[in-house]
Amino acid sequence: MTTPTEPADDTPQTSHPTPGDYGIRGSATPESLILEQLSQGPKAQACRRSKAALHQLIRDAEQAHKARSRVGTETCPQCGQPHLAHYRLTERFHLLECAHCGHHGRGTSATAARADAESGVDSGRDWRGATD
Repeated sequence: MTTPTEPADDTPQTSHPTPGDYGIRGSATPESLILEQLSQGPKAQACRRSKAALHQLIRDAEQAHKARSRVGTETCPQCGQPHLAHYRLTERFHLLECAHCGHHGRGTSATAARADAESGVDSGRDWRGATD
């Protein structure tokens, strides 16, 4: 006696979420599916390229302003090297950054920025990866 076999399922496989995926505990919602489809189209790609170009223009402008704002170079209080660049970005914002060790300080005047840099010696400050 032979065992009966299941009939072959000829329905195409889809990537749609099951109804259990919807709702409070599910991860997919109709809105998220629409947003996912919209984020992959050619208009979305063009928008991302435009935003990237705009952000690059802003970064370039900020770097040019910073280069024009350089006042001079001082001795770094942390490493002792003469690589502490002094920037006067606005009338009331001074920034000190060491190109050698990454130490930095900021303040409303050159004196305040220098005091901030001196107070942060051995604190692990590094403007090259700073988030503060």
